Amino acid sequence: MSGNGEFSIKQYVKKCVLKKYKGPGGDVVIPEEVTDIGSWAFQRCAGLTGVTIPERVTTIGSFSFSGCIGLSHVTFPQHMSRIGEHAFYNCASLTNVTIPEHVTQIGEYAFFGCTELSDVTILGKPEMGKESFPASVAVIVAEQLRMEDYSLPAHKQAAARGFARRYTSGAELPEDYRADCLKYIKSRKKRLYPVALQDSALLRVMLGEKMVPKGDLPDLIDQAAAMNQPEVTAMLLAYQEEQLKPGEREKREEKKMQREMDFLLTGTLTVGEAKKSWRYEKDKKGHLCIMGYKGKETDLVVPDRIGKDKVTAIGAYAFSPDGKSITEEQRQVRRQIRSILLPEGVKEIGGSAFVNCASLERLHIPSTVKRISTGRVRVKNAFASYEFETNAFWGCRSLTELTVDEKNTAYRMQDGLLVTRQEAEYGLVGRLPDLAGVCVIPEVVRMIPDAFFENCTGLTKVVLPNTLQRIYSDAFAYCTNLAEINIPDGVVFLDDHAFRDCGHLKEIILPASVRTVGLAAFSSCTELKSVLFSEGITTLGNYIFRNCANLQTVALPASVSSMGIGVFSGCSNLTIHAPAGSYAEAYAKKHDIPYQKQEVLP
Repeated sequence: MSGNGEFSIKQYVKKCVLKKYKGPGGDVVIPEEVTDIGSWAFQRCAGLTGVTIPERVTTIGSFSFSGCIGLSHVTFPQHMSRIGEHAFYNCASLTNVTIPEHVTQIGEYAFFGCTELSDVTILGKPEMGKESFPASVAVIVAEQLRMEDYSLPAHKQAAARGFARRYTSGAELPEDYRADCLKYIKSRKKRLYPVALQDSALLRVMLGEKMVPKGDLPDLIDQAAAMNQPEVTAMLLAYQEEQLKPGEREKREEKKMQREMDFLLTGTLTVGEAKKSWRYEKDKKGHLCIMGYKGKETDLVVPDRIGKDKVTAIGAYAFSPDGKSITEEQRQVRRQIRSILLPEGVKEIGGSAFVNCASLERLHIPSTVKRISTGRVRVKNAFASYEFETNAFWGCRSLTELTVDEKNTAYRMQDGLLVTRQEAEYGLVGRLPDLAGVCVIPEVVRMIPDAFFENCTGLTKVVLPNTLQRIYSDAFAYCTNLAEINIPDGVVFLDDHAFRDCGHLKEIILPASVRTVGLAAFSSCTELKSVLFSEGITTLGNYIFRNCANLQTVALPASVSSMGIGVFSGCSNLTIHAPAGSYAEAYAKKHDIPYQKQEVLP
């Protein structure tokens, strides 16, 4: 039964195994007769918001709820024993789950991609497959498990936070669970400091068990104040008062103020001071490149000079938490960076310098900057691991002030876009995350990088420039309110998934210059009704219009000579218009798609 009606047990159940659900969305209560949920049973049921699984169910099969992006709550039966691999893969609305005591196995990637999943409670001691839960899970409460049972450091941290909640609530805890968690927290305290500054329960454990040495307190207090955490700051100050001798804090403050004053007046750091916060390299001319930030502050002022040498470049991943060979503590600090002030004299900014700086709000590009490399993003999911070039500020979701000095001759800001002043392949360099309404891309741009406008849900119309030649993978994916876009003559290539899930697009006209349209380029554009391909197009990739349920008219010219698998799968209302005797006519008849003769195409 759903919130709106019932479904037939005969239609969906065979031998008490739920094979495939095709009913309405909303909240669903599975019938009591069901004992197992079969593989793929609810896959991609986007309208499903909740499910209650009956007590007789013992197994949830592989991929059974994968892609149910609207699923926000699940009630598991008490005696269930197994959750299959990828069972809830990419259930992006799921926020918390409780795994029953009798579950003995959670399959690989069972909850991978559940990006909103924050709280997990595990009542038993199941065997967990590779990355059963996403690394982003904030809290895991599992009194029967030990730290050695978790394979990912992120899950160990989540378990530590779950323990801290139970510890500070006064709950009675098993002694071996308590001892194991305290041992882990104490041995990893420096790595856990950034976590504790945002989780008062974990900090209370550290302070209550006297794990924080006196020498660490000044930096922790500064960080807590910079992060605007008044409760945490007060806790640390009170603890410090208990530890410091009379007059000791005043001496520390005087030395710190003197160092800060010297830096503000000259812009110069001594080599000794610089090494505390910066990793850098020097070329033969004595010019410095900042290779990485390793300090504690979240409002950064990059030094003009270190010793006698001038800073002229920012290296790849210099501020990004995705940088290689940095500690987890440094990653946490980089995620909290709020502003970066670059000095005049910096000429080059390396690739991905700011990628995934999620708290970055303000950045000014000085007049001297001549080159900004694009962002290089690393993506890992259950099926693949890959990298792509994209927006230099990818993942900077808090960025609201991105400015360029008016004297800069290489770059400028235009309507939230950072672009080159001269025509270039990578003329489109970066953007603000909150683009909305109409976006006019300037004439200097020759390509739209991978995933550049992905998830710009506020965009309604995009005007592409006549200089454009290529639109790369996922360039406009999930721009769910994008209703209008022109594809200018000159574009030769639309890459894979370029416009997937653009749910408001209604019409597409592809010019004669387009030769290839990639895999699933317009998949799940659910309001798309009409597509016109001009003479010249030769190849249509796999699944281009998959799940375009309202697609009615596609005009294909005689030049089309190759069409991939499932180009129109899920397009039940489609009629293909094409010249008589063409490849498109033969394709339509072979796949039982209505066909209409159309001799002349643009």
